Amino acid sequence: MATGGKNIALFVLVFAVYASVCCCQTHQSNVCTYYYDARYSEPQGNLANCTWYSNNCCCRRTEVTSVASSMYPLFGATQKCRNVLNYMMCYFCSPEQYLWYYDNRVHVCGRFCELVYRECGSASYEGVAIASAYESGWDFCQAQTYLVSDELPCFDYDPKVFGGGGLVKGCREALAGLALLVLIINFRYSM
Repeated sequence: MATGGKNIALFVLVFAVYASVCCCQTHQSNVCTYYYDARYSEPQGNLANCTWYSNNCCCRRTEVTSVASSMYPLFGATQKCRNVLNYMMCYFCSPEQYLWYYDNRVHVCGRFCELVYRECGSASYEGVAIASAYESGWDFCQAQTYLVSDELPCFDYDPKVFGGGGLVKGCREALAGLALLVLIINFRYSM
C-alpha cells in the first residue's frame, strides 16, 4: 500500500472512531417508570416503529407492534401530523420517561398538545375533524388521559427525529459506510 493511501485509510478510520464516540447516542440505562417490572432502558435494534429510541429504549418490538396495530386511521392527515402523532404515541419507549411518567400518568407539555392540534386539526377520524371534536390541544391530550402541563419536565416533541439535524438517526448506517470506505481505500491502494 502506498504511503498516501495508508494515510487516507488511517484518517478515515480515526474519523470513524471519533464519529462513533462523539456523534452517536451512548446508552445510559434509565428506569422505565411506565412498566411495573423494574425494566431499564437498553438498545432495541429491531423496532418496527419508534426507531429513534432504538439506541436506548424502554419498549420492546412486540409492544410497539401492538400499539401501532391498534391505532385508528386518520383521514386527511399531513406528514407533519402523522409525525407528531407518531412521536406522541411512542412515549412508552422513551428512556426519559422517568422524568415525566409518574402517578400512572404521562405528563405531556402543553405546547406539544397545541402542536398536535395545530398540525392535525383538519385531519378526521370517522368523519369528524380533530378541531371539531376538541376545542384545543389541551382538550385533545386530556381526552387521551394525559396530564397536560407547562411545568418541566414534561414529555415534549423533538422535531429533529423526523429529519433535520438529528445525529443519532442513521448513525449505525453512517459508520458502516465509513467502514466500507476504509475497506475500499485499503483495497485500492494495496494493488
